[in-house]
Amino acid sequence: MDKITQYILTSGLGDWASILGVAIAVIGFAVTIYNILKSKKELRRVKSSFLIAKSMVDFSATMVLMEEIKRLQREGEWKIVLDRYSILKKSLIFIREANPDLSNEQYAGIQDAITSFSKVEEKVEKVLERQLTIDNVSNLNRIVSRQVEALQRIFVQLQNRIDR
Repeated sequence: MDKITQYILTSGLGDWASILGVAIAVIGFAVTIYNILKSKKELRRVKSSFLIAKSMVDFSATMVLMEEIKRLQREGEWKIVLDRYSILKKSLIFIREANPDLSNEQYAGIQDAITSFSKVEEKVEKVLERQLTIDNVSNLNRIVSRQVEALQRIFVQLQNRIDR
């Protein structure tokens, strides 16, 4: 054995080097764990932002669909209107379920719209079954307009959450 190796072994430098190596490994492991947790938090934030942004797109499409329903009702295209009501309700249900951070008021507003459109759809369906004409189109469009206004408020609130 040469003198340097003998000195390291007898002076305890080897023990200190081993201890230092373990300490560096532990610190490195702790930093890795910290970075993983930080990354997970950032991933959750990005995912939440993505879902809100997707909801904004869905909300926009839903608003366009409601305006189309009003137009179709004015034109008396009842069979198409019934299809649109079905699509509209599915869209609203998706928006409601895809946004778990909705306030109770927002959740209730979306649920109210779903319920209102279900009732209108049912009334239109019954009238068409009996082969009657629908005379109160302005009343139906008033219901749709009220829901558009209520949902627009929720849309703006969600948009403001993204902008923050």
